[in-house]
Amino acid sequence: MNKNLITLAMLLSLSACVDVELKDDAEKQNNTSNTPASISGLTKIIANNLTDEVEGEIYIHDSDDDSEEAAVPQNDMITSYGTFSINAEGEWTYELDTSNNAVSALSSASETLIDTISISSVDGTSADLVITITGVDPVVVDTGPVSGDDSVPSVYCTQVVNSISAFEDAAEDLVAGDTLCMADGTYTGDFELRVEGQGTKDMPITVAAENPGKAIITGGEISARLGGQYIVLQGFVFRDGESGSSIIKFEKESECSYCRVTEVAVIDMDAGDYSSSKWVEFYGHHNRVDHSWFSGKESRGALMVFPRWTSESDFNTNGFPADYGQIDHNYFGDRPPAFGQAYAGSSDNEYEGIRLGLSTTHSAPSHTIVENNYFERIQGEAEIISNKSANNIIRNNTVRDSNGSIVTRHGAEANISNNFIFGDDNPFSGGIRLVDDGHIVTNNYIEGARFQSSNWNGGIVLTTGDGAGDTDNGYQNVENILVAHNTIVDSVNSLNVYGGNNDEAPKNVYFVNNIISDAIGPVIRTNGESMPAGSTFDGNYVYGQAFSDQDSLTSVTGFAELDAELEKANDGLYRPSTNSPSLTAAVVNTGSFTLPTIDMDGQTRSSVTASGADEILADTNLLAPLTSADVGPKNYRPTPGKIYVEKVNIANHDFDTGDFTGWTNNGASITTAADEVFSRGKSLKLDTNSANVTQTVSLTANTNYTLSAFMRGAAKLSILLNGFTYAAERNSTSYGFESVSFNSGDATSAVITASVDDFVKNKAGLVNPNFDDGDDGWTSVEGTGIGQVQESSNSAGGADGSIKFKWNAGADTGTPHNPYIAQTVSVEPNTYYTMSMYNLYKESDDDSSIHFGVSTNTDISVTSDWLASIESVYSALKSAGTTKGDDSFYKDEFSFDSGSNTSLTVFAQFDSTNGTEIRVDQFELSFQGAPTEGTEAYFDNIRLVSHPLSPSESEAAAD
Repeated sequence: MNKNLITLAMLLSLSACVDVELKDDAEKQNNTSNTPASISGLTKIIANNLTDEVEGEIYIHDSDDDSEEAAVPQNDMITSYGTFSINAEGEWTYELDTSNNAVSALSSASETLIDTISISSVDGTSADLVITITGVDPVVVDTGPVSGDDSVPSVYCTQVVNSISAFEDAAEDLVAGDTLCMADGTYTGDFELRVEGQGTKDMPITVAAENPGKAIITGGEISARLGGQYIVLQGFVFRDGESGSSIIKFEKESECSYCRVTEVAVIDMDAGDYSSSKWVEFYGHHNRVDHSWFSGKESRGALMVFPRWTSESDFNTNGFPADYGQIDHNYFGDRPPAFGQAYAGSSDNEYEGIRLGLSTTHSAPSHTIVENNYFERIQGEAEIISNKSANNIIRNNTVRDSNGSIVTRHGAEANISNNFIFGDDNPFSGGIRLVDDGHIVTNNYIEGARFQSSNWNGGIVLTTGDGAGDTDNGYQNVENILVAHNTIVDSVNSLNVYGGNNDEAPKNVYFVNNIISDAIGPVIRTNGESMPAGSTFDGNYVYGQAFSDQDSLTSVTGFAELDAELEKANDGLYRPSTNSPSLTAAVVNTGSFTLPTIDMDGQTRSSVTASGADEILADTNLLAPLTSADVGPKNYRPTPGKIYVEKVNIANHDFDTGDFTGWTNNGASITTAADEVFSRGKSLKLDTNSANVTQTVSLTANTNYTLSAFMRGAAKLSILLNGFTYAAERNSTSYGFESVSFNSGDATSAVITASVDDFVKNKAGLVNPNFDDGDDGWTSVEGTGIGQVQESSNSAGGADGSIKFKWNAGADTGTPHNPYIAQTVSVEPNTYYTMSMYNLYKESDDDSSIHFGVSTNTDISVTSDWLASIESVYSALKSAGTTKGDDSFYKDEFSFDSGSNTSLTVFAQFDSTNGTEIRVDQFELSFQGAPTEGTEAYFDNIRLVSHPLSPSESEAAAD
């Protein structure tokens, strides 16, 4: 081949190789070009009040390579309005600088700032993260109350089911406008209703009985939980089942607001379980329970409660939101005493009908209204309605035959007005008790408060305080309150101005234009203290068995001691009559308070109005005491539940007829004497040992009963059945409540007898045994050489007065330094007597003592004639824990047989080594036996009730 041709071929071949390599390089270059990453999640909106760090995440997608789906990290980068950090995974944080002037200036959600933050992925793709900062619209709090009108919604079902399980399932998926209905019928078993949803005012979510009152669920545990807003529970009857921890709760995942429970009946749902439960619990705000029926709660825990719980530290920081709750037109009945008792014990607690709040949060306003409800036989404890939050209204309610009072236990500025409270001779009934400040108490009618032995209950009680603070469970001081235009009739402790057991007296009280009529005992109870300081008293007309409990307090400016001559009208209320004197109200400055413009009947008061709750006007009454027929479901009446404590009919039980209608009389009389009557101007009196009255009553076999009465003197109230007698006894100069319990066995009738007690403490006729009048009636033997007998203001009880023995060295140097006192009295021969006295010695040694006893000789120096005596040593009495009187006196006593003696001389003689003074008081010489002829006994308000358990069974249940 030609050499040139070969060379040319080689060059062409080489050229081709070069072209191929260049082409490959170009293709390779084209294949490695970068595709920009896709970045999302680049916006965020935050409010300018945000103090916590904000977290977010961007999302990077890169089609070139998964390894390029990463962000370029940044740490604590200062931005326009904050500090920003991001990691390789795209997770970022942002802390807003709330101190920045531009940030803090944002005042509404429509005002914004933009913080633009540049970020990039590892392949170099960049983007802007945009954080929008907004202001915050002012919070608009709905402060309007929920309507308490006397109507209920109509039910228009969008779905009807006929089983519990189907109802429970369907309730999970409800939306605004849905009405899920349970078909008519009685359903047995557990019922677990859970509704969480967002209804509206015009399109609520409703769960209801197809026809109110005709879907009855019984025999299981009921648990209804409502969460969200505008949810209505209507028309169900829950009865004879189990309550669990609570039956209806305005809370599921969230609290319920603008929710309503209406025309629901909850009856006898504890099944004898005395452990703790709540029947209705309020959470959220603007919720209403109305036209419903609640009866038969036996368990501990308030029947209806606003828990309002938070920690004290959280409350101090954030307060507590208002409830704006509404409770109206409901029936509350048969809340019996704990553990099947006839009457609640003094320490029973957490058995209220309604509790509005909690001690910890009591100072925060709740703005809850309790109105137009009817309460009967709410007997669980001393508080029927327990107010434990501020700014609540309790009005137009009626209370009958219930234990205790309406109580502002904590919380300021309650308005308690136009309530009707009737004791109905329940021996533990009260009225209104006030704790804390700023309350308005007007136009209330209180009749028949009977809780005589309590310093906590009565007509109106102002409770002493202990200075407790806003989160304390103590007693906040009563001050700056208005108590005006109330009527209190036929009540014990009608006005107690120093109630409770604390030390800080009420003050700055406006007590004006009230009427207290026919008070049992003193009109005003002070417990020995002064009237409230800084207070205004005016326009009050009061009348009772005494003006006050202090002999020295016989009048107070602003209280006219005048019988208002109230008479029972056709409606059963005591009202001013044609016999009444002028009861014109005072025109008085009440500070920041305004006197009511209506009276208890809802009538507009005239410009010159009357004191008390009632002004006689010709207008139509707009308000009146309620009955069970006025409240509860509008579309049905539930079948009543059990009456746990039921009164047995005793004809003329209070002798108000003025005769013995219903009784068989054997020598008794009806007294109308003011100093002998207990209540309403008439009581039973027996003044011979053989006198009695009897009445046969009907019983139910195998039932527990308690018989009781208010009794005075040597009184015995007994009941005879099946040959057995059960009796309550009292031996006292004052009226008091006494009772006896028994089981009827197979008896279906029994005979009640009121009589003079046939076995009593008979006291010898010692004159001035308590030394209230110095040493009158006693022989005092004293003088130079034998020491001194002096009067002392110390007293073992009652009014001041005792006897003090002493001698002075040098002045009284005779022998044996033994002054004494003595008094001769008649005694029954051959009778076993008890002699007692009280001893007070103020030193720690035993240098002085008392010989006291009885002698057959009026000359006590003849010790051989002492029939019986002991040496009374104070230190021995104190260490033995004998009965303690006032001023640290201690009781000493001994017993002896009188032998053939018909008179004896009682004496007390000083015995001392150094003359140190010693005191004696309250001598008594008595024997147990038949009463002396002419012994008196008085009775009133005789009452017989049945109840679930006997005393021993009740004690076992409590344990």
